[in-house]
Amino acid sequence: MSLSLGKRDSLIRYTSRLADELNGLKPGLHRAQAGKMLKGIGQRCELNHVHLYLTRLKDGPQISLYSEWSRAEIPPLACQLQRVALPLIGEQAAQLLPFGIAVYCGMNEQSEACSRLVSSILRELNSAAYEMIPILISERLRGVIAVGHDQGPLHLNSVCHHLLQLTGRVFVGSYRAACRESRRRKNHRQWRNLANGACDFALVLDSALEIVNVVPFRNQTPPAVNGLRLQDIVTRSSYKPVRQLIENAIKSNLARTGDFLTLQGKGKPGSFTSRIEPGGETAACACTLYLTSNDVERAAADELTQLRDHLAQASRLSVSGNLSSEYAHQLTQPLQVIEYQAFTLENRLKHGESSVEQMMQNVSAIQDSVDLASEVIFNLRDFLHDRRARLAATDVGRMIEHATKMVQPRPDSVSVRISVDDVEGLLEQDPPLEVHVDRVQTTYVLINLLVNAIEACTNAETDEPEVQIQLRSHTSPKYVVLSVSDNGPGLPEGDPEKVFERFFTTKKHGFGIGLAICRDVIGRQRGEIQAKNNPVVGCTFTFLMLVQSDQAEEETRLLDKAADKIMDDEPED
Repeated sequence: MSLSLGKRDSLIRYTSRLADELNGLKPGLHRAQAGKMLKGIGQRCELNHVHLYLTRLKDGPQISLYSEWSRAEIPPLACQLQRVALPLIGEQAAQLLPFGIAVYCGMNEQSEACSRLVSSILRELNSAAYEMIPILISERLRGVIAVGHDQGPLHLNSVCHHLLQLTGRVFVGSYRAACRESRRRKNHRQWRNLANGACDFALVLDSALEIVNVVPFRNQTPPAVNGLRLQDIVTRSSYKPVRQLIENAIKSNLARTGDFLTLQGKGKPGSFTSRIEPGGETAACACTLYLTSNDVERAAADELTQLRDHLAQASRLSVSGNLSSEYAHQLTQPLQVIEYQAFTLENRLKHGESSVEQMMQNVSAIQDSVDLASEVIFNLRDFLHDRRARLAATDVGRMIEHATKMVQPRPDSVSVRISVDDVEGLLEQDPPLEVHVDRVQTTYVLINLLVNAIEACTNAETDEPEVQIQLRSHTSPKYVVLSVSDNGPGLPEGDPEKVFERFFTTKKHGFGIGLAICRDVIGRQRGEIQAKNNPVVGCTFTFLMLVQSDQAEEETRLLDKAADKIMDDEPED
């Protein structure tokens, strides 16, 4: 005997009321509403038990019991029915449910239920039948309403199935939409936090692509464009692509990114990168465009290109003593850091997986590398003129920190542990310990030794690779000793000093001038550098640096004065 017409009408009215109750409901409140819905279905359809399953299709069709209602007091089943593969419900269910066909599973004297799992459920429910009505949305199985009763296969006919499917679609559709909106709002909040440190300003657009609000970031002064249309401020060539991106973002409810040109003062175009977030704080907001000016990035790219040109020109020159080759080698390190940090920053911006603090660290590292590269180029003129180092007081702790920071972004150093050994507490002195060196060139020496150690460990596939920087006192109070040790393959057999000879290299694509430059730099600073293999594994490079003192400054002044006299006495060409 099927349901009466009155029961069906009551179910229709209840479904209509349910749609109103679900409107604007947050995902966290849907579970309580699901329990009320299942109770309403059970009472109107004269059922003993009603279950709502939600499906997961990513790793194969799976169902999880989301909510349950029973007329009698029985232990809940939800904890036992999470991520159950659809075939475990039974072959018939796995074949028919995805096509929107209801499945009736009953137990009698002649046959068991669809599967062992359903048999177990029926025993738990103490019911004769378990009927499953699929919920399809956009022709995909998104949920199942399962009912337990003792009324026989004719209790719910096709009309009842259709009404239950309609009720299920209303609820599951609302729940899925609320989850999507919750994720969108969360991503939007995360992006706003990110925008505080990365964006210049944001444009809020309505459905007609008219600017209804301008939001400043980073203490920037936003343009006065309220009330204008987007096409009024975007160049003609950029408008169509950006409009298409906006339409795609709104239609898919997913953020989009793109570059376009805007018209600024006097018709001059400005380049911006934009993240397009659909929706907004009010119903009138169709999307928000977070804009970051590319002018700074373009200037950095131009500077990077210029540095690359210097490097390319130097590499084309003969390396048989030309000083340009030395400085080209020194430029390699900051350029690599810029490249790796820029790549990391680009990925973080694309995927939005990092905090503002992490990305600002990338930006800081890029700026430090550009400054170092610029100083290398700037010092080249003076160095070529009289081949003297620019000796001055240098904080050795900051120099070590800067060098380790420069090599950390290298992809091949991710698994290499870098540590600093300061058993004598020299780095903890107040005021800080200062050495009398050329800061730029000595930083290059330390970076070169660290990179060589990292590459040696990486190429040799050393287990638990480690590089250690050690600072200690020298037997003479005039000097301190800085060493770089690794647990790699060590130096070639024979004379370890051979590695400082020009053009000697064990690298496949090396020039063989890096360590030769290091030796020249340390020697011009009245220090010395040595290399030796460790007793067990790896090798150590050690160099001396003058401790900053009045005597060191006076000696440097006298040497410079003597060098100036020699230069003045030389006849002009």
